[in-house]
Amino acid sequence: MIRFLIKLTKLSFWLGLSFIFLVNCYTRKINNRNSLIEQKSENSQVITEDIDQKRNSASGISATKTYHVKEKMVLFLRLTDEEYKNYSQDIQYEIVELLSDFYAYVNRVAGILEKNGIQHDITSAKKIIFHYPNRDKEELFFDTSEYLVAFALFNKKKKPEMHYGIVLADEILEKVSEYFEIDLKR
Repeated sequence: MIRFLIKLTKLSFWLGLSFIFLVNCYTRKINNRNSLIEQKSENSQVITEDIDQKRNSASGISATKTYHVKEKMVLFLRLTDEEYKNYSQDIQYEIVELLSDFYAYVNRVAGILEKNGIQHDITSAKKIIFHYPNRDKEELFFDTSEYLVAFALFNKKKKPEMHYGIVLADEILEKVSEYFEIDLKR
């Protein structure tokens, strides 16, 4: 019984932390989205109607099957709520811990990306379509059978890169710096 209460307390703490992070991300997302709407151009990021219609407004996480990208961007990917619910309760506790670490790293990285003019978002989309300036497209697929989280890098001048698993904020920033060939302002 005591063990259960300890686990429950731990879960409550991580869920509270995750909720605070998600609210923060959602607020940023609204600000970024309003900014994108004001600056709408041929090269701006595209979020399809499908994504807009199915957006989970409570969490700020896009919860659709397809996500479209046209811009220089870092896209953070996570398992869907439905996938999470399919795991046993013991595994769900571990997933909550993994996701709270993931959100903490994303939160640390987000401010630095913004300072460097790199768009970012979090999604549970399984299919990502990258639109090159010459109208070519490239599809990436996020398979959660091995890894529950990932991040993808998109640049108009390069092929997209997908990195699976949880990594530290500094490791994410190192990959971003290498991929975009820039020294990130911190």
